Amino acid sequence: MSDNDNSGLAFLLGAVCAAGAWIWGYFVGKKGSYKEGYEQGYKEASDEYEAKFREQAEEFLNKTREFETLLKEQQEENNALKEKVEAYLDEGSRLIGEYEGLEKRYNELSKKPSEETQKQFSILKAAWDKLKAA
Repeated sequence: MSDNDNSGLAFLLGAVCAAGAWIWGYFVGKKGSYKEGYEQGYKEASDEYEAKFREQAEEFLNKTREFETLLKEQQEENNALKEKVEAYLDEGSRLIGEYEGLEKRYNELSKKPSEETQKQFSILKAAWDKLKAA
């Protein structure tokens, strides 16, 4: 082979090697770029997910605090209402005792309380029984 033949062959071999190197670099680089893009997208999605999670968790905790406050207020109102009911039950018990004492004295005298007083006592007793049952 002559130098011209060798130089042509060398040129051809060099061109094939250069093309191969370019193709190899292109696909490896492309794969690397894909991986980098994938990793970047994964990181961005993870960051976004974390931010949304923190936001939702904070909202949940705020609502929880709000509900705890409402429950505490409701418990306080419930306790105050129970105290009022107890006070009314005590007052009703006192009034019932007074009526029964009045009725006993009237029976000893062979008298009866007036129709209006008896009616008022019946209404009072029914209301007291209803409140006591609640």
